[in-house]
Amino acid sequence: MPVIRELGRWGRPFLFGGQTADEVFRSHWITLPLRLYYVDPTPDEPPVTIELRTGNQPMVIETVDGGIRARPGSAHNPDAVLTGPPQLIIGVLSGRLELEDARRQGLGVDGDPSALSRVRSTPAEPSSSVIAH
Repeated sequence: MPVIRELGRWGRPFLFGGQTADEVFRSHWITLPLRLYYVDPTPDEPPVTIELRTGNQPMVIETVDGGIRARPGSAHNPDAVLTGPPQLIIGVLSGRLELEDARRQGLGVDGDPSALSRVRSTPAEPSSSVIAH
């Protein structure tokens, strides 16, 4: 897994850049950064489900035993739904962008915004507690 970790570290900055008109963000690209860099800081709380609507298909993020599980598809009754450009969604999840700033830039948020606090980025070192499908 060290090679995958290094690829994820190398590609991480590209997720924050904007795409040109002929480029399409592939939703599943977010799975590796979630696997390497995100955790649930309150694993003793009930799990949460967040649906991301960006790129070519929806993605679901679920908290599981302190880790994060990501999968393509839609969630049945998610706690929160984020809709918008990938830069805004990734910015909010990473903590690089405040939720209200992202909303002013066009991010849609439905449901309970406090669910977003359950998906937190870690320092640049990968997390072993993340689960990806």
